[in-house]
Amino acid sequence: SQLRRSPRAWTNVRVTSCAFFSTLGENNEGLRSFRDISQTSLFTSFWRHVETTNQQDPLCKDECAESILKSFLEPSVETSLRSSPHLNVFVDMIAVRTRFFDDFLKQFLDNTISLNSNVQRQAQIISLGAGMDTRAYRMNFPSNNVVVYEIDQDSTAAYLKSKVLMDAGYKPTCPVVSVEADVQHISNVVLELKKKGLDTKLPSAWILEGLLAYIPPEEHSKIFEAIREVSVPGSVLILSCCLPLWAEWCRDNLENGCNLPYARLIEACEMCDKLQESGWNGSKIYCNHNLKFYGREFHPGVTFITATVP
Repeated sequence: SQLRRSPRAWTNVRVTSCAFFSTLGENNEGLRSFRDISQTSLFTSFWRHVETTNQQDPLCKDECAESILKSFLEPSVETSLRSSPHLNVFVDMIAVRTRFFDDFLKQFLDNTISLNSNVQRQAQIISLGAGMDTRAYRMNFPSNNVVVYEIDQDSTAAYLKSKVLMDAGYKPTCPVVSVEADVQHISNVVLELKKKGLDTKLPSAWILEGLLAYIPPEEHSKIFEAIREVSVPGSVLILSCCLPLWAEWCRDNLENGCNLPYARLIEACEMCDKLQESGWNGSKIYCNHNLKFYGREFHPGVTFITATVP
């Protein structure tokens, strides 16, 4: 298969039938008020759904995604997405990303939570720009020991996601706190988190998944610094980093150049420098080469970075 070859093969991949930003949800009153970036999270749900249903042994299982797609994604758009001859480009990337983030969070909780302790709340997970993230519903988080905070500037999308999942019979496995705030105004995010009960004495796992590509790199350090200030030793951070190589590929290969609302993308080493300067330690870069144990090749223009508070 073309998508399983060396990274050089990516220069020849061309997506010819991806209506990524076609009209979404014309007949759904709620979806009309979804913002652009919330709409992009629907495509992430679609690719997770394809991985869940099309693989005998999927890297990630997101059974919640089907309910989200039925409620919010127009059938015509789904047909266009499925008809792409290079659908696996995106499915593989999202599958690896989702699994890597899931595994990272499981390890964080294993290292942080003592099930034999009489202390109930021992850790918190904060998802910045949560979008259609369903981890609180599909992962078996210790219900008495973890609180998940989902930050999103699109309160409509957050409300509708929760309602759709609850109506479909999916319940969160631990307390979930929704916070309406714009990550680009990070001081307000931290303030709202504290108002909603963030415990700055507990270890935190910060998730920045598919987020920073939409935020100007000049703002990244402000975000890293603000969340570092409320993170105690044992806290961790995980983010996805789209490189300039990815932007070039999107421009050259997606139909109409693709209208993804990206900011200027930067190299992973520059992102690590920003983390270190902001007080985060032990930054590690994970890419196609050192995640081969997942059994998938994904685009070399996408990397994942982790960091800690020692």
